[in-house]
Amino acid sequence: MKPWDLETQLTEGKLVELATRVIEIRFDALIDHDPDKGDGAWDLGTKVYERTIKQLAWAAGKEFPWLSVFLSGLYIDLKVDGCPVRIFRGDPDNPNGNVTRWALENGDRTFGKNGTEFFEGMEPPSVAWVWVMAVQTVGDGTPVRVIVEQVSDEGDTRNRWAVPLNLQAIRAAVEKKTWRANVESMAKPPIELEPAAVLPKATEDAASDERS
Repeated sequence: MKPWDLETQLTEGKLVELATRVIEIRFDALIDHDPDKGDGAWDLGTKVYERTIKQLAWAAGKEFPWLSVFLSGLYIDLKVDGCPVRIFRGDPDNPNGNVTRWALENGDRTFGKNGTEFFEGMEPPSVAWVWVMAVQTVGDGTPVRVIVEQVSDEGDTRNRWAVPLNLQAIRAAVEKKTWRANVESMAKPPIELEPAAVLPKATEDAASDERS
């Protein structure tokens, strides 16, 4: 089943927009990455992660009105129209421990492991499920596909959907910097300057002397 068949707020358009921004950020970091200057996998990973959480926070409620983000330090809680979604880099067939732990803490137990809906009076399902967006990469960090799926606290997966992205076109736009206008406009609120202080005449004259 597609994500929007189970969660109506997870529309194809929103997921494509979210995945596109995640990939734009990764390509931008890859372009800046320079192993000849000593950059390594750790540098790339931390750069991609921090840029991703901050730029998604900037876009939330503005460029992406359907996205809400709670950001505290390096912790991010992301929701698409109220539906929690976890973004991670890795193999969608083998979610890492961070993802399964998040599923245990935040998973929806409305549906059991076999997809059967849980109704009042029934024994609660023992398995918790969450929605994730998995960014699969090759050795140098280049993305090859993005998968949206459900992951359980036991590491099982279901309802997988490959986000239709033109990765070559996204990279070309990043290289030309045509994607950055929206990002930079969301980065920081405009700085409001305080009104200039009115100096006493003597002080004003002294300041004028300093400039001359």
